[in-house]
Amino acid sequence: METHVRTWRVAARARLKQERQELSATDRRFLTEAIARNLDRVFERLTCGTLGIYWPIKGEFDIRAWAAGISARKRCRLALPVVIREHAPLEYWRWQSGDEMVRGFWGIMVPKTPVAVAPDVVIAPLLGFSDLYRLGYGGGYFDRTLAVLQPKPKAIGIGAESGRMQGFVPQSHDIPMDVIVTEAGVYRGPTMAEGSHEHQ
Repeated sequence: METHVRTWRVAARARLKQERQELSATDRRFLTEAIARNLDRVFERLTCGTLGIYWPIKGEFDIRAWAAGISARKRCRLALPVVIREHAPLEYWRWQSGDEMVRGFWGIMVPKTPVAVAPDVVIAPLLGFSDLYRLGYGGGYFDRTLAVLQPKPKAIGIGAESGRMQGFVPQSHDIPMDVIVTEAGVYRGPTMAEGSHEHQ
């Protein structure tokens, strides 16, 4: 990655991370509820046997309650991503609310009992986005995972509309999402539908 691209990404991550951490409880609740409503719209036409979500850290929007509801309605299992070792693809382990949890890499909670599953839909938090590209924390774990999962799951990035970026330069390792969902709308790629943008 060229130096100016890396520098731009580091600065964008720092700014977006700070903005998210500074959200008030009221704003965070409003954004989370709006994102959940838009996720419902995506899942109206999406079937899934196993849905990979995430355990929220660093101010990420908490969709666990929404996921429990969609799991019940759609009869899909839930799973959480687990770092098995640094710089390797993630594994997804089966999870449901109430399962016993332990601390994994970097203190992130993971299911105590490892049951590896292959999700057919995964949801990942994002700091920023441009078109269907997601800016994450820079570790590359999610891209690395999407690159090796077979069959490749549908990938959904979620975050705030304020994370929309100008000047993002995709790199060879960046894998576009199939859908990006914010509080303001649903952005669909060609794999997901007839219309690419759906605003509320």
